[in-house]
Amino acid sequence: MRNILKLACVLFCIVGLVPNLMGCNKINKITKSFSTMTRDEFGAKLVVGMSEQEVIAAVGTPDSTADSGELKWWYYKQKTVDPITGKVDSSIQVCFKNGKYKNTNY
Repeated sequence: MRNILKLACVLFCIVGLVPNLMGCNKINKITKSFSTMTRDEFGAKLVVGMSEQEVIAAVGTPDSTADSGELKWWYYKQKTVDPITGKVDSSIQVCFKNGKYKNTNY
């Protein structure tokens, strides 16, 4: 019975370790992740007039949203670094007007 438990533990370790070694378990950097990018890198992925779907494809699904008529705001948490302080921004606000990307606030 002990040998079976040892074998099971070894297999679980291998199954969990091999994907990490191969890079398979890395969290997608565009979607929810703990890796950050500069504000310039984040902003370069966004172009005025992009649709909401294009923004999702570029920077991922927002952490939260709000809207008021023709304006929508999407919020992303801890995706960018303030270039002056070097600290991770607590949030990013992406603004849409009539379904098209308008601007970003850090």
